[in-house]
Amino acid sequence: MLWPARVGVQGAVQLVTDDDAAWLRRHVKQWGPDVANDPDDREVLGAPGQLFYELGKATAAVSYLLHGGEQHPLLSFLDDEALGEKTLHEFTYGPGRLFPSSFITQLKAAMDAISDEEVERRSRAPALRQVYPFHGRPLDERDRTWVLQQYDGLSAFLWQAAEQVKQGARPWLLVAFF
Repeated sequence: MLWPARVGVQGAVQLVTDDDAAWLRRHVKQWGPDVANDPDDREVLGAPGQLFYELGKATAAVSYLLHGGEQHPLLSFLDDEALGEKTLHEFTYGPGRLFPSSFITQLKAAMDAISDEEVERRSRAPALRQVYPFHGRPLDERDRTWVLQQYDGLSAFLWQAAEQVKQGARPWLLVAFF
């Protein structure tokens, strides 16, 4: 069973341009109190004009709803650090990971292939209780509703991203943890 490598960390997904993807590949930034301000630094996460979805504390739970605890070459994109291209730029909890436009459309198709019944079944699975932020406590309907809303938000984000790709845009998908 896969579990997010960064338990307790908040995640976000965003579309970035080729220029931002190239910058993330070459720009070395490490977080810490002794890091001087970089005159070339730019705010990439949550940049104006780019599609952005913050999963926050629901990242691990949404990931579980995507793949049900089984490794999947697409649906494990949030928690499988072997997927995607690591950036040199360090976000709060490590490097981001970039995925090309072709991955976005494949990911959306794979996510669409998961039935609503399967997502609901996974939301009631005992294993979900072990995922952050639940820490072994039973989930109530509020918890399930919250996680399912975050899952739906990710689906809507990916729909918009896939539409951009269909219209000829070539954004990169950035996964980052903060």
